[in-house]
Amino acid sequence: MLVKSRERLGKTDISTPALAWISQANFRSVEILGRRGWVQASFTNKELRELLTDDEILTIVDPKDFADSLNDPSLEELSNSRLKQRSRGLFEQMLEN
Repeated sequence: MLVKSRERLGKTDISTPALAWISQANFRSVEILGRRGWVQASFTNKELRELLTDDEILTIVDPKDFADSLNDPSLEELSNSRLKQRSRGLFEQMLEN
């Protein structure tokens, strides 16, 4: 929400006060931090694809952080979930930015 243009947000169900506040804030950069790795992230694959395909957004994933997050528990979780395996491909695309 913070990185979408006013025009794009206006087409959503966002409240008028929230739209006004976000529009006035004029964010130039948003950083998303997590305490675990990407495997445990709760983004949907649809949300990740939206981040990757939006021309107004540059997604950056630190290669070292990505590699460090592939510990044994994460690899086990990854092996048991096709959704997470698809997420991996999306995060790997972000590594290329």
